[in-house]
Amino acid sequence: MCANRDEPIFEIPALRTILQETWESLPKRFMGVTLDEFVIMPDHVHLILSLEGNIEKPTSLGAVMGAYKSLTTVAWLKHIKANGLECQGIIWQGRFHDRRIRDDLELELTRQYIRDNPLKLKLKQVGGDGGLW
Repeated sequence: MCANRDEPIFEIPALRTILQETWESLPKRFMGVTLDEFVIMPDHVHLILSLEGNIEKPTSLGAVMGAYKSLTTVAWLKHIKANGLECQGIIWQGRFHDRRIRDDLELELTRQYIRDNPLKLKLKQVGGDGGLW
């Protein structure tokens, strides 16, 4: 999921904490959600989660991601107000890119891509090609 602007907004420590804590709280809010990989990049977030379909009230990916965006935005707005900050409270683009992971190999490759993404960014910043994927 991407920030609503092309700036390293997610490098703000308080916002990173909000993003991380909200991620960790999702299974408490949504029955059947299991968290996997998660990484916060300067202007976007990569994540893997699974949704169990054989529970009494299964949820959708859209509902989980919508709640994540809403919860993080509300927490960020509260932080802005409590600290008298002057910054934009809207942090997310309206949409997100999702992809179904079909098998164990694709899962491992996707996990590795997410784990490598911060290093790839650092290599790119110092002039390397970042060719990890």
